[in-house]
Order: sequence, then C-alpha cells, then structure tokens
Amino acid sequence: NNIYSTHFDGVDDYVSLGISGMSAAKNTGSISSWFKLETVTVSSDIMRIYEDDDNFVRIFYHASTNGLRCVYKAGGTAIEGDDTWHHVSGTWDKNGNLSLYLDGSFKEANPITGTFTGSFTSAGIGTNVIGGNFWKGNIDEVSLFNKELDQTEVTSLYNSGLPFNPKPLANMIGYWKMGDGGIVGDPIANYPTIVDETGNNNGTMINMTSTDFQADVPE
Repeated sequence: NNIYSTHFDGVDDYVSLGISGMSAAKNTGSISSWFKLETVTVSSDIMRIYEDDDNFVRIFYHASTNGLRCVYKAGGTAIEGDDTWHHVSGTWDKNGNLSLYLDGSFKEANPITGTFTGSFTSAGIGTNVIGGNFWKGNIDEVSLFNKELDQTEVTSLYNSGLPFNPKPLANMIGYWKMGDGGIVGDPIANYPTIVDETGNNNGTMINMTSTDFQADVPE
C-alpha cells in the first residue's frame, strides 16, 4: 500500500528518530531508501545515524559533484532536479568495504579503516542530525539493516523501480514507510509520527505539517 511519501522543504524539515537497537548496525549494516531530489545548491542528507563527528554513517547528496555518497565513520549519476524517483542503498562491513548502489546497480566500493567506538546517540531522516544538510524533495520507504546487503537483496529492494516491501528480509531493524499508514491499517500516517514497522524507533516530523505527506511515490 505504497501511496504516500514525505516531502522535505530543504530549509529545516526533518524526521527525528529514536536510536534503540540501532548500534547493532554500527559494524555491519545497510541503509535503503527511495528519494526524489529537487534542484539544490547545498549537500543534503537522506539518512544519518550518529554518535559524534568521528563515528557515524550517512547517505547524502554531494552538491558540488552532483553525486550520491555513503560515508562510514569519518571519512555520480545526474540525479538532481530530474523529477524522477531513484533508489539508493549503502552497505558496510567494518572488516570489508563500504559500497554504494543506485537504482539497483553497483556503483563503487571502498575499504573501511578504523574502529567504531561507542554507540549511536541520534538518528534522522532528511538531515545530518547536527543542524544542517536538510533534504529538499521527497523520501520514501527507508529501511535499516544490521547486515551487509548483497547485490541480490539490493536488486529485490529496487524491484525494477517499484518499491518492494522489505519485511521478508532478515536483519531489518528499521522500516519507515514515510507517509503510509502501515502495512496493515490506515492508508495515511498519523501526523506527526512516522511509524517504524519493526516496532523499534518511530520518527517524529520536525518543522513539518500533515500536508508534507504527498501522493507521490515511485511507480
């Protein structure tokens, strides 16, 4: 029942998430999301899970290079303003690589160095969670896993451009439908809550209104 997505204004809109259990994904994990990006001049985050400036994971649009980036710890396809939905997945394993997939296709991988310390202290959708990089456009069907998804699983999530319900996939610790009322239940979400279908960490819409739920989804 994917009918709605959530629109972000690029100024101060974001969804604040709880962090219960998220640290299970700090060493091995994956983020998956659908997005539609409006024309922007600054970089903006799809999702970020964060402990401090030396320990975080994020997927974001890098404005100066017009490309998507996935960052683990601290450290190109034209997608801006094309009025088209895209799917992105970032996967990581502390003993292996950080990998990026766009619209079901593998793009690049880089080796991970360093060790993640501590636990996540904040998480958000549409922001870098420290007061900036606000997303401008729509975000839909965000999911978080405490495993490194492989190409087959990413291909299933992309599903030839039609969102695939990820509930059957193992090791999912977060699933936010971003506007729909739930897998079973009301057709539209109950503002200002973005329900986590795994029951772990509901999101709260900040500086937003119920009109940010839009009948605009990948199809």
